[in-house]
Amino acid sequence: MKASLDEAMGKLDPVVMAVDVGTSGCKITVVDRAGNVRRSGSTPYAHTTHSDPNGIVEQKPDDWLNAFVEAAAGVLQDLEEQIAAVVLSGMMQCLVLVNEAGVALRDSMQYNDSRAKEEAAELEARAGGAEQLARRLRNWKGPVSFPAKIKWLATHEPHVLEQTATLLLGSHDYIALKLCGICVADAVTASTTGLLGQDGEYSFDVLCELLSDLKIDIKTILPKIIGGQQIVGHVQTDAATTLGLRLQGVPVIHGSGDLGTTTRHRSRNLRCTLCIHRHIRLDCRDTSTASSWNNERPPWNVCVRASN
Repeated sequence: MKASLDEAMGKLDPVVMAVDVGTSGCKITVVDRAGNVRRSGSTPYAHTTHSDPNGIVEQKPDDWLNAFVEAAAGVLQDLEEQIAAVVLSGMMQCLVLVNEAGVALRDSMQYNDSRAKEEAAELEARAGGAEQLARRLRNWKGPVSFPAKIKWLATHEPHVLEQTATLLLGSHDYIALKLCGICVADAVTASTTGLLGQDGEYSFDVLCELLSDLKIDIKTILPKIIGGQQIVGHVQTDAATTLGLRLQGVPVIHGSGDLGTTTRHRSRNLRCTLCIHRHIRLDCRDTSTASSWNNERPPWNVCVRASN
């Protein structure tokens, strides 16, 4: 559904719920059209990040969801204004496997999970070397890249991979799935995974060549890539009821991943960060234009904090 945040804001006294599914907790800020903060809150995750010396770094996706629910309930309590949209941002490069019912099949393999060293070396050898592979896959980063992690799963947890309906790419992807039942990824997050070619699309020819021994079709499990200002769905009634949140029917905008929401505005030599409240950074623009603005002023929904 191609609709924008401006359309969602065309209502009486609307506010936006900005969500950052971050590294240690979920942070939420409610802002009005002028960028004024009406409410804010955060909830830490129930479990700390699991890591070990072998390179394993994992989090529990349902910890993200539970923290979101708790933080959202807090900012919604006694809120009189109408929520015009839920805008999501979060950690990038979180490999989350979900089944047909949208249930996470294992803990998320985080962006800095580097266990797949042997698998990365094997893929690089198959491609003719690391440099050759980096020319074919955008942002190939060895063992932390998704193809290496998928190869690790195929070797060590094939039963989990065989149950996978969709492979999500970021923490906010998981919240979008739980709210409106859709599996998508923003272009900035997708570009960090090592799954794309130099054209910015999934490089299925290279992936199928590298992962030819998979028992599943890689083409069927990757989420649709979208721009960062698109309404991807609405909070489903069942989801709102189950989560206990007064958000049914509210548009959900899948924003850019966390790092991609910080940019530089060079007008008048100011260094600007796109942010809503000090903890929340959101980019509701397509990634092709996120790095600069031709206009003097950014869109209404982005609060610009500038410093010399």
